[in-house]
Amino acid sequence: MTSKNHLVRQLDSALDYSFILDEVEEYCRPGISYMISPEFIARYMLLIHLFYLNRPIKANITIEKNIDDQMQDNAAYRWFLKSEFGEPLPEYDRVMQARQDFGGDKKWEAILDRLLHQCADKGLPYKENGAWDNMDMWE
Repeated sequence: MTSKNHLVRQLDSALDYSFILDEVEEYCRPGISYMISPEFIARYMLLIHLFYLNRPIKANITIEKNIDDQMQDNAAYRWFLKSEFGEPLPEYDRVMQARQDFGGDKKWEAILDRLLHQCADKGLPYKENGAWDNMDMWE
């Protein structure tokens, strides 16, 4: 269960993701159902950025494996991604490939930047360069 005060709940209720489909529309093919939605990609990237999940935790674990493990095991992250425990999540590499299919790095950097500006506009805590530590998100 995710605490009512957890940052992911604040992000979920305060941010508007509706612009994302318009941003990637030119890369969508009519009649195709995508396994990984553009909103899922945006939420996934936001978690990596805000909670600094792309830092190495252990010497013998790759950054990608760390991200996969965090997304699979953290109830708050799963809640934010709209995924139940036991439901498989796409692996990091598949999400990054979907990001490329929907416009590539520059397009998604602009989408992430827009979401971070929404955080600032709504008074939510955020860090432009990511790198949350566990104490920052509760202050």
